[in-house]
Amino acid sequence: MCMRTHLWNLFPIITKEPITVYKVLRGGNAKSTAKSPYQGHIYALGVQEEAYIEKRLGFWPPRIKIHEGLHAFVDLKNAKNEIWAHARGHHVYECVIPAGSKIYRGFWDEGGKIPNIVSNKLTVVKIYEEE
Repeated sequence: MCMRTHLWNLFPIITKEPITVYKVLRGGNAKSTAKSPYQGHIYALGVQEEAYIEKRLGFWPPRIKIHEGLHAFVDLKNAKNEIWAHARGHHVYECVIPAGSKIYRGFWDEGGKIPNIVSNKLTVVKIYEEE
């Protein structure tokens, strides 16, 4: 997953409070582990992940591209729509970016104008279930 953002977002925002976001993950045991479909990273539910955020400058059109970091969907509806792009076994997971994390906001590169967020800390909380 790759995110693009505007040049004025050169520096990260430090979150003041937790942010709920969503990831599409597959396989594993839906109650304890899940795997990212792009990098194959295994997430343990309830365990805070930490990652380095790598950003690169794109020259035309001028923008910042972020390849590495903990990517997530900002909106539940976009995460649900992404399920249709994958084979069976994928689920939407509710996640939390904790207060004090570094984040960048932008758009998913492969998905056009889909709002995305990249952070250096993220906890996969639970599989999302319709209420």
